[in-house]
Amino acid sequence: MARVARDARSIGRADWRSRGTRAASRATSERDRGRDADDGVGVVTSARVVHRLRAGVEYEISNGCENAKGRAFDDFQSFLTASLRELETSHASPMLAHMVRDSMMYGKLDTDRRRMLLNNVSAALPGVVQSAASTIENASAPRGWAPPRAAAENAASTSSSSSVLAGVGGRTKSATDMKSTTEAMTTTQRTETASAENAKPTHVEVSRNSSEFPSIIVFDLETTGLSKEKSRIIELAAQSLTDPSAAFSTLVNPGRFNIPPAIKALTGITNSMVSAPDVPSFAMAAEQFEMFIEQVRQSRPGAPVLLVAHNARQFDAAFIQYEYRRLGRELPSSWRFCDTLPLARQLLRPDGLGKFSMDVLRGHYGIELEGGDVQMHRAGTDARVLADILNKMLEHPRAKGNELRCLEQFSFSLGDPGAGSLKRATAEAKSDSERSWSPGGAPGWGGGGTVSLSDGEEADLGGGWAVVDEFENEEKLESSERESSPNDNVSLRGVQKPFWAAEDPINGILPETVDFQKLVEITAKTDVSELRLDVERWKETPIDVLKDKVPKSTMKALKAEDVSTIEAVLRNCPRKYQEFSAWNKSLAMGTQVTLTGTVRSMQVRDYMRGRSIPNTILVEVDLPESEITASDDNPWGDNKPRCKVKVWDHISKDMRAGMPIGARVSVRGTLGTGDRNCQFSIDGGRVAPIAEDAPILESDGAEIVATYAKRGQMSNVEWHRAISASMDIFVEKLPADPVEVSMGRDNPLLSELGLLSHSEAVKNIHRPKNVEIVAQARERLAFEELLLLQVALLQERSRLQALPVSETTEGVCIVGTALVDELRTELPFALTRSQESSLEEILSDMAGPAPMLRLLQGDVGCGKTVVAAMSLLAAVGAGHQGAFMAPTEVLATQHHRVLTELLSQMRDPPKVALLTGSTKTAERAQILEDLSSGKIGIIVGTHALIHEKVVFNSLGIAVVDEQHRFGVEQRAALLSKGKVPPHMLTMSATPIPRTLAMTKFGEMALSVIDEKPAGRLPIITKVCAVDEHDIAYEAMRDEVRQGAQAYIIVRLVQESGSSRMSEVKGAEEEYARLVSKYPNVRFGLLHGQLGAEEKAAALEKFSAGETQALVATSVVEVGVDVPNASIIIIEDADGFGLAALHQLRGRVGRGSRQSKCFLLHTPGVGENAESKEDRARDRLRVLEQSNNGFRIAESDLQLRGAGELFGTKQSGQQVNLFHASMSTDLYLLEAARKAAAEMISRASLSSEPLPAPIAVALETRPALVLDNAVVSGGQAVASN
Repeated sequence: MARVARDARSIGRADWRSRGTRAASRATSERDRGRDADDGVGVVTSARVVHRLRAGVEYEISNGCENAKGRAFDDFQSFLTASLRELETSHASPMLAHMVRDSMMYGKLDTDRRRMLLNNVSAALPGVVQSAASTIENASAPRGWAPPRAAAENAASTSSSSSVLAGVGGRTKSATDMKSTTEAMTTTQRTETASAENAKPTHVEVSRNSSEFPSIIVFDLETTGLSKEKSRIIELAAQSLTDPSAAFSTLVNPGRFNIPPAIKALTGITNSMVSAPDVPSFAMAAEQFEMFIEQVRQSRPGAPVLLVAHNARQFDAAFIQYEYRRLGRELPSSWRFCDTLPLARQLLRPDGLGKFSMDVLRGHYGIELEGGDVQMHRAGTDARVLADILNKMLEHPRAKGNELRCLEQFSFSLGDPGAGSLKRATAEAKSDSERSWSPGGAPGWGGGGTVSLSDGEEADLGGGWAVVDEFENEEKLESSERESSPNDNVSLRGVQKPFWAAEDPINGILPETVDFQKLVEITAKTDVSELRLDVERWKETPIDVLKDKVPKSTMKALKAEDVSTIEAVLRNCPRKYQEFSAWNKSLAMGTQVTLTGTVRSMQVRDYMRGRSIPNTILVEVDLPESEITASDDNPWGDNKPRCKVKVWDHISKDMRAGMPIGARVSVRGTLGTGDRNCQFSIDGGRVAPIAEDAPILESDGAEIVATYAKRGQMSNVEWHRAISASMDIFVEKLPADPVEVSMGRDNPLLSELGLLSHSEAVKNIHRPKNVEIVAQARERLAFEELLLLQVALLQERSRLQALPVSETTEGVCIVGTALVDELRTELPFALTRSQESSLEEILSDMAGPAPMLRLLQGDVGCGKTVVAAMSLLAAVGAGHQGAFMAPTEVLATQHHRVLTELLSQMRDPPKVALLTGSTKTAERAQILEDLSSGKIGIIVGTHALIHEKVVFNSLGIAVVDEQHRFGVEQRAALLSKGKVPPHMLTMSATPIPRTLAMTKFGEMALSVIDEKPAGRLPIITKVCAVDEHDIAYEAMRDEVRQGAQAYIIVRLVQESGSSRMSEVKGAEEEYARLVSKYPNVRFGLLHGQLGAEEKAAALEKFSAGETQALVATSVVEVGVDVPNASIIIIEDADGFGLAALHQLRGRVGRGSRQSKCFLLHTPGVGENAESKEDRARDRLRVLEQSNNGFRIAESDLQLRGAGELFGTKQSGQQVNLFHASMSTDLYLLEAARKAAAEMISRASLSSEPLPAPIAVALETRPALVLDNAVVSGGQAVASN
């Protein structure tokens, strides 16, 4: 490497600084003369220019990309541009044209972008050399591998838009063409489209020896676990497909991460092996891997490189990308991956093969392990076996002759293919120049970027869009380094957790290629296996066992309330607790006390209504032995005091029989004064008999007494009797802790959470010893409640993902990213890291055969539509169609416009259509015809999409925006439009607290976009009292005068005549008032009662700038995007929820202007008006203090309650969870999610039912209303 650097420096000085002038003049003269030179001379000239250019690039990189001045050029940019232009004269191509244009921006880029540009130029030069050398043979070489173009497209390829910085090709085939390729590989025959514009092009058959066929590198890796966030790579290996001698393999030192026993047993890799001094870190291993790839690239100059792995999309490639990002780097832009797992499913499922792991495929093809290949699950062995498998699959009859298209269909890229492009750099530079803060701030608001709140304090806007507290509560890494020791039995953080259990409880459960069955056998513990599957042992005990233990009246009342088991009795938990202090002489009168003693007399009054004289019972109080025994201070000892217990309730004959003279009793009541017969009295006493040997309460102790809600004939007293009798039977019958048995006794989750056992929790929720134990019991029962809920939700997920197709039919599998890469290359902006992560999660889900179920949520203006557009493009690129359903015509029209503008940047964008209820009859008929034939790639619409006449040619993905506005039946109707279940991506523009997302939408995987695109300024928000309303409208007039636009939001369409709503403004009346008051401002009106055409016209005028201020209702809450709007005034803001206000505020702040939001507060009326006004103002101040939608949603949850999570109620404290709290139990919910995922995955892998305790609990609890759909039986979960 040192010699290369020296050569580069010497050649660079000679060529760059002395030959530059000649190069520039030669380039000019050749452009004037045209291209009449001999081809052979052109090849020699090209090779010489490439050699000089490569040396200059290496020299510039070695000097830190300083754009230094040379002897013949003003700077390196001039040399680079001149050299590329000279090369372009001898071999023109779209790639070189873009290289020239990008080079002209070199001086304006920062150091990192300069280095990226030069690295990509250097990587592209071998292709240029090969292309120049092959000119005589009338052949062209591709730059970096991209799927081959059709012959019909070759003529147009010279004008295709591509950039050297992208590292990928543009769109390669039409959607219909890709679909035809898929059809050729499957037995399912679909109707071919008759569209002329999408007719199937003729492909050029490419030989595997051709330079267009990629150099395939098969790679594999071993890791410490499944989660890329919490695990590390421990081995990396690769092999050339065509040359088995070209191979690379290395162990990787994972740092302080130990190897779990299951991995150790499966792979044979030990801690001591990866800790050896000669084992590289991943940073060093990555350099070796890149060098190996470069060697393979150079072995076939001009041929691209394709990296192939089994399950690359969902595991291997994603893992490597995460490791690179951990090092602060991105994957090389020229890398492209291919996944053999969906290829195997596509080819071999019709042949009857049902599983596609490496072991199964090896057995299917009869591949034997040879030489040093002693076992599978070592990276080197797996790479060699996969190379043999891939060679066999490419010889399959359905792949023979179509090898390149087979690879193309399942190839994809990672990262941003448009990073560093000229378009991107220009857009960012323009954005930087336009972005500015108003130095004086808004009138009367103070300047300098701070805002005075309504109470005089200042809000810090700088942190308004700081990242929210991390959603994933990842375990902290151990701070100490792992010792390099030959001892392989080193304890590991979480080592006892089953390896096959999902470490990410939200985003899926298991990748399907790892041999999990072997891992299950390795990690299985059999100590509770019998209990785990013995349903009979866990069935609930019928209530008939209580008939000899409780009165007949109690039994009758229990049966009347449909309480049929003793476990159901114990599930009726107290509604409150009362603490009674043990009586002692120091307590003050009026204290709630408890004591034990002996009955000495009883005076029972005749029962009569409105009695004024109580029953009295004289009780001799028990004292501790120490107080009645003689001592030095008290040689005679104390006599036992007596108290008079006043009982106002009727004492029945049965009660008197149970408390004869001399019987021991417990007494609770209010401490009062005594008389001549007793030292003190107990008023309102509750007396109950106790055993003779019952313990005496300590004088400093206390007793916690539960109170139960009355249910029909079951009063508090009846519940106490039933629960007391049931408790002993329950504890005696319980075979073990049900959750411990279900999860495995070796699972540390319960001990990590510090929870009580199940029996202790049940006993202490009914008979607590102190207040603290009640809280601990509630935690345990809340965890169990949430665990059952999560199991039910994940079962629902499995049910929804079940494919109702035959074993020989493939589901919708989408891996290729050609169209996505093309769009990203043309975008003038980069996706945020949250958008990147969400897109990768979505594309990873779409690569599997099971339909995706994912919720994409994010804050207003965070860029969800772009991510959805790329998801739709991925489906279109695979030969399918995409549907985008929105709840309103306004929102659907907005999405259609945005998608059309976004995709128009592509060379050959798919057709996007709009279908709503107001679509004209003729236009509707044409849309339906084009949709059925496949001419339409993406359709946007409202509920009209689920009409029975809407027929798709091949629906691949359904995107549902504002999905909470649709019912289950409507979403199911859209999904039923697919011939096989399509992928479903639902979106929510309202940030949802994590607890709600994991309960209400728990059957879906969750992707979160929690940051705004770069350059967005925080919105300044102010709560205005009545005397400050004019300030808001003056600010509106000033903004309009400067060319901006404004929204005025009101709650009603027309003012109401009711007294309760008399102060609330209506849109029509407010519009008339504003038009009269501000004649120089052009106002518009928009509300839900307008016709579709009127609404569209109002929005169009506002978007075009014809309307300066739009008076509207909350119909503009989502979907309206007018970047020039910079101010929003919300009337009667205290009548909206915080989430709705945040959504309305999000209508502004979408451009480069500083935006403002005024929340006009209306004073309260009626009773408690002042306190209501204070509460409303406190609630609105949350918006003043933060622009972060997730924090606002959490505040809304705490202030207004979770509502009925699975019903229609939107506010209030009523929820269907008895013990768990959506505001405080996030840690329990996350733990329950993980435990549920472990149980379901283990049951699935072992082909066994759910653990018996869980299955019985789900069967015996009431059905759960799951998002308006009742799920019963094995998919039910109890509300308490």
